[in-house]
Amino acid sequence: MALMRTKMFAVAGLMAALLPVQAMAQQAVPLSPDLLQNSWVVTDFEGKQIDSELPTFRMDDDNKIVIGQTQCGNDWNADTKVHFPHIEITNVQTGAFDCDAAPDVNRFLLALEKADRFQTSADGLELLDKDGKRIALMVTGG
Repeated sequence: MALMRTKMFAVAGLMAALLPVQAMAQQAVPLSPDLLQNSWVVTDFEGKQIDSELPTFRMDDDNKIVIGQTQCGNDWNADTKVHFPHIEITNVQTGAFDCDAAPDVNRFLLALEKADRFQTSADGLELLDKDGKRIALMVTGG
């Protein structure tokens, strides 16, 4: 019984030592134009997590075009005007697609045209509309 209590206290002590490390929050990286040159995966848009294949987002070297893949796996592209941190996305185009996520693809592509600016958070890189509402959340790795 004493041995069992000793093991329980040892486990409780170990858990208490690990708790602060696990409870530490991620911090946002500073917002910089260099971030735009990363490849991004869109993990949610318009406040909803994506349950299908994750769309991607990648700016060209001159920040005049953004390209990616939709949830259906087909390519999309759009024209952009960047006055960092502001962005205007227009002329969003994609090829034909047909998959279970097709309604989400349409919402995603329409949402992109509402983008006004970038912002970083502990979650990743965010695209916001002109009212500051998050349109899309992206994490690097696309």
